[in-house]
Formats: sequence, structure tokens, C-alpha cells
Amino acid sequence: MSAIHAVAAGFYPTSSVVINISNRTVSKLTVGGAATATYTIDNDGTVRNHAGTNLETWLGGAGGIAANYEVRATLTSGTTPTSGTLGSWLNCGTDRSWSNTNNAQDGSTITSTILVEIREASTGTVKDNASIVINATSETPF
Repeated sequence: MSAIHAVAAGFYPTSSVVINISNRTVSKLTVGGAATATYTIDNDGTVRNHAGTNLETWLGGAGGIAANYEVRATLTSGTTPTSGTLGSWLNCGTDRSWSNTNNAQDGSTITSTILVEIREASTGTVKDNASIVINATSETPF
């Protein structure tokens, strides 16, 4: 059987897209200034932190297009993030970020725990989810 006939008969998948996000904590500690910790679902298929560090690939495999997926963040505990949209499905064709900024300079930490879900935009089927902790700590200057 040729590959074309196999696909038509349903023997081969038409897409090998893999959606995967992991539970994680992103933290930023600053002494004598504002601390901003950020978690970003990037439209290039990666997850990044406030420093731009690639934490993982959320969109893998062949044929994956970020704009075909949506992300939603829901606060599960702690403080509402100082930036980022909660409770709405947002298209992944644009970078989506959630941050905490702490200006206190008193040793305090602002913590948010959010549930991040990624779904297929066309079907509404959730493909993966993860619990994300965002910590921003601003220490007293010396």
C-alpha cells in the first residue's frame, strides 16, 4: 500500500503536533529594586521566563502552528498576578505572559499560582495544563 493510500485509509496520522507544558516555578529576587517574575507562552512554541530563558517547548512535532491554539490562565492560589489576563482564552499567535512585580524592597515575596491550559482553537479540546507558581521577591538594599 502506498503512503497516499495509507493516509486515505486512516493508517497514518495527519499531524504529529505535540502540546506539552510542565508544572514549574518561576522566581525573581532583586536587592534594592523592583523584582519582576514572568511566565510566557511564546508564539514561537517555547515557554520563557522573565530573563528570556527557554524553559521548555510547548508546541512540538511537525505541522504545529501557534495560532491554532489558545491559552487560559486561572488563579488557583495566592495573589492575582500584577499583569496578564486571567479567565479568558487567548490566541497563542501572540506571546502571552503573566507576571508579578514587587517594588517593596522589604524582603517580601508576591506569589501567584495559576493553572495554565492550552487548547485547540478549532475544537476547544484542552491538550495540556500545568500549575505555574510565580514568585517576585524584593530585598532591602544593603
